[in-house]
Amino acid sequence: MTTINTTIVIVSVLILFSILIFVYQFIYNKKINKMLHTRGRKPRLIEPLQFLQLLLFISVCIISAFLYVNNVVLNKEIIRKDDQIEQIRYNEIERNFPKSIMQYVYMNYNNFYGGFHTSDLGYVICIKENSPQELIDLIENSNTLWEYVLYSYSELSTVMDILRADNTHFNIMTFFINYKTNSVEVSIHVGNTIDPRMQGYVDCGIITIEWTTGIIVAG
Repeated sequence: MTTINTTIVIVSVLILFSILIFVYQFIYNKKINKMLHTRGRKPRLIEPLQFLQLLLFISVCIISAFLYVNNVVLNKEIIRKDDQIEQIRYNEIERNFPKSIMQYVYMNYNNFYGGFHTSDLGYVICIKENSPQELIDLIENSNTLWEYVLYSYSELSTVMDILRADNTHFNIMTFFINYKTNSVEVSIHVGNTIDPRMQGYVDCGIITIEWTTGIIVAG
């Protein structure tokens, strides 16, 4: 169970427990007060110790709710920072890439462009397997390495947008585009399972799973 789900369960149990205690105390004190009233003694709404117990449970609930909200905000901030770091890294590579050929392929063959990465021999442009021969000739004439991939950069970005829109409910810790594997790489804690909504993407290879035992930051 993830941190967020665990927090939700704890908060729910504590709130329910507090409500039950309050109801019990209300019924109990109503009977006690009725007895005191029949004996001519001054009734009391609640015993001091009982009040402290109830106050303690309510305080724990409030603190738990605060921690839950803070955890959600922290998770979103971590995801945002990860995206920024990935974008900075991509932009840095892009600045050193043979811009003329890369930009031309991206602008004019967007449906076939799958991004680029580095190898021991230099930069590599990724293009889809159904790319036209004219695109292949264009890249080869620029003396730039290339390789076939299954998915375009646009398709990978679409999957990223889907995950980013609801990342806290996909059991995801981190995710980013891995151009070498031509997939969106998703990190999931070993204590979790793959969300059924992602399974189709995993089956077709556009999402790859990396199991990790690191600190859980997302649910």
